[in-house]
Amino acid sequence: MRKLLFGILIVVVSIVAVALISPSLIDWNDYRDEIADQIRQATGRDFVIDGDVDFQLLPAPTLSVGVSRLANLEGAVAPDMVRLKSFDMRIQFLPLFSRRIVIESMVLREPVVELEVLADGRRNWEFGQGTAKAGRASTEGAPGAAVMGAVRLDSLTIDNATLIFRDRPSGRVERIEGLNAEIAAQSLYGPLRVKGGFSFKGIPLGFEVDAGKIAAGESTPVSLRLKFPAAKAETRISGTLSVKDRGPQVTAKLRSQGPDLGRFVALMMSAGGPTPELPGFLARPFTLESALAYSARGIEINDIAIQLEETRASGALNIQLGKVPRIDAALSFNRIDLDQWLASGMVSYGAGRAAGDGTLPSGGTKAPDAGTPLAVSLPTGIRASIDITVEAMAYRGGVIRQAKLNASLAKGKLTLHQFSAFLPGGSDLSLTGVLTAKRDKPRFTGTIEAVSDNFRGLLSWLKVDAASLPAGRLHKLSLAAKLGATEERLEVRDLDLRFDSSRVTGGIIFALRSRLAFGANIAIDRLNLDAYLPASAGARRPDGKPAGAGAVKEKGAPGNAALAVIEDFDANLKAHIGELTYNHVPLKDIRFDGTLLAGKVKVRGASIGKVAGGRVALSGSLGGIAKAPEVNLVFDVTASDPARWSQLTGIDLPVSPKQLGLVAFSGRVEGTLKRLNLDATLKADKATLAVKGSIGDLDTQPRYAIDVNVRHPSFTRLVRIFDPGFKPAARELGGFRLKAAIKNDGPVYKFSDITGKLGPVKLAGNAVLRVGGARPKLTAELAMSE
Repeated sequence: MRKLLFGILIVVVSIVAVALISPSLIDWNDYRDEIADQIRQATGRDFVIDGDVDFQLLPAPTLSVGVSRLANLEGAVAPDMVRLKSFDMRIQFLPLFSRRIVIESMVLREPVVELEVLADGRRNWEFGQGTAKAGRASTEGAPGAAVMGAVRLDSLTIDNATLIFRDRPSGRVERIEGLNAEIAAQSLYGPLRVKGGFSFKGIPLGFEVDAGKIAAGESTPVSLRLKFPAAKAETRISGTLSVKDRGPQVTAKLRSQGPDLGRFVALMMSAGGPTPELPGFLARPFTLESALAYSARGIEINDIAIQLEETRASGALNIQLGKVPRIDAALSFNRIDLDQWLASGMVSYGAGRAAGDGTLPSGGTKAPDAGTPLAVSLPTGIRASIDITVEAMAYRGGVIRQAKLNASLAKGKLTLHQFSAFLPGGSDLSLTGVLTAKRDKPRFTGTIEAVSDNFRGLLSWLKVDAASLPAGRLHKLSLAAKLGATEERLEVRDLDLRFDSSRVTGGIIFALRSRLAFGANIAIDRLNLDAYLPASAGARRPDGKPAGAGAVKEKGAPGNAALAVIEDFDANLKAHIGELTYNHVPLKDIRFDGTLLAGKVKVRGASIGKVAGGRVALSGSLGGIAKAPEVNLVFDVTASDPARWSQLTGIDLPVSPKQLGLVAFSGRVEGTLKRLNLDATLKADKATLAVKGSIGDLDTQPRYAIDVNVRHPSFTRLVRIFDPGFKPAARELGGFRLKAAIKNDGPVYKFSDITGKLGPVKLAGNAVLRVGGARPKLTAELAMSE
């Protein structure tokens, strides 16, 4: 561009010379080609004047040129690099005799400048040497340092200019429109003063530049003022500029301020797009100060001081340029009132709205469709680090202290060195890890650690009601685990959770899809449920039954709704509990292995290794839990201490547990509420009760169709189970057998095909039992032997 300016000066001087030796009346349009040729020789580009050319010598040399164009490089998008609607220049006459050029005024009207990086890397603002004649002209008349210093610019007016930048390799296009400026310079080396404004991506900006005289190797004072009228904000930069062999160097102080940070940020974010909606806490006065240093090696921004009302922050930013650029940033906040910030809600900064009016935004970016894969790309050609500290952060009525974030980026890998905070309740949290992105698919691996000396206090701060837990429980807790996350799954491995006297280990994997699924392998060494249940749990009612026994759920109760949740996810679970205590009964070696798929539970194996002197084993399946339950279960239960079972379940036994001895209950249940098939055997003190058949309409009025078979080798011992004082006349009465088929029709129960032996007496017959009236009524037809 300097060559273009020199070309114009050569033209002016040449015209003055012609005017001095030519007649007073000259048609300057006849010289358009010569003027254009002078500029072509200076720039190496074709220059075309489409408009009129006029020149006046007195009272001061004045040149006016109409529409004119400077050609672009071959292969550029636009045919012209510069287009002017008109150009006027007035110079002082007398200084010309002392080899000085004083431009009294220069006006460029509606210039359009196209700056372009072509696809082959050429830059159109880099001018060639032109023709051989141009080379001689530039040697003879080309202004060197002396000419640069001999030109004074009193006033240069740029009227409604447009500046377009095109980067063909990247496809980037930027436009500055409505550029108006007033420029004055003591010489082309300065001092310089510029004042004006322009619009960039729809954002109006004002600017003022003051610069001293530029001399090689010396420092020049420079100041820049940027105004943002739409945000009533401004930025001032003042310092020094020096030009050295390695390029320019700038040392300066920066200060930015405004009445509404949110409006300022919205203005920057809305450039070229819709106006965003931002957190309301940004709608506060702000100031930003820093020390800035720029050189060919990079930019250093130190002593950063930010104030947003009572919140203050300090820090630094270092940008090192080179083959692999490096960016390091550090920022420390004194205090953040997160409660107040969150209460501020969101604020729209749409056109024509006042800051902080809380109205809806004028537009926004379209949210990605649900299920759209998250594409994440981490740059490989840059290194960066960030260190953020918040001394105190008010949240939920408590204070989070020493919140820290320390991360770095290198070779396409983001490393989280530290994310930690001290939370209320004597708690602290720490997270570290690495984020990578292969083929734009993110993956995070890391570790999490948490410790709480007052976990109940932490729960209270989180508004989780723990009042129902007995005092002294959940006071201390620690957590450690390895984490892994992609857009498809979340992994928790090497879990180590400790609370009170319990320890939980294992791992969990979540499949993140439209239908959530997880797999878990969990082990708990010991768990005392009694210690976490309310004092009333397990207590007996005045009638001797367990608390809550016999309670009838009202129609419309949310039980089925709660069960319906299992229809929404799939699971694969393996669990082991070393020892579980409930109702003061220890249950040892509890194991579960099963899956939940499409609302159906498949139990590969569930067992209690030791409980009440026996064990429990269960396998099978359970489906339709929330709508139409369907079961197919095989069970096997043994107990040598029935009293413990009674204590565990809260169910009173109809006989003394001491009379039962070893109890075993096994069998299979299969079917639905409409028809449940049962095949089970109960053994106690050598007595055997076998039940086989079906039960229908369990959800309304049950219908029984079962065969019952009871036997015991000693009728006397069987009776003594219910009546320990039973003493028959005969020392031994023999065994006991009883078979019957039981069916019912509502409250009428029919006992058919009754056969049996009660000691020495045999019996056979049928019976009918009617219930539901004032008193049960039994009608029987029995035949008995003598």
